[in-house]
Amino acid sequence: MRRPLRPAPHGDPDGGGGPCGPRLTTPGCRGHGLAARLIASVETWAHDTGAGAIRLSVPAADAPAIALYERLGYAPDGRAGQERVMTKRLPPAS
Repeated sequence: MRRPLRPAPHGDPDGGGGPCGPRLTTPGCRGHGLAARLIASVETWAHDTGAGAIRLSVPAADAPAIALYERLGYAPDGRAGQERVMTKRLPPAS
């Protein structure tokens, strides 16, 4: 089941960090930078809407996705059941 992207309510204690719904890339599209470009677009949108961070969860067993997020600057931020939570702080709006 896919859920839409949605910003977190303003007033979030982390400066409006926005949760991001599940992301899926079909096998034939992997390895072409599509996920990185999509994530960059989400980061730009989150920054432009005043978010201070992006927090996401990824299945703990999905090593390729975890590696991708780590390359893009996301850091481990705990666990939620079988999910690994990762967070990336965004630069302050100018």
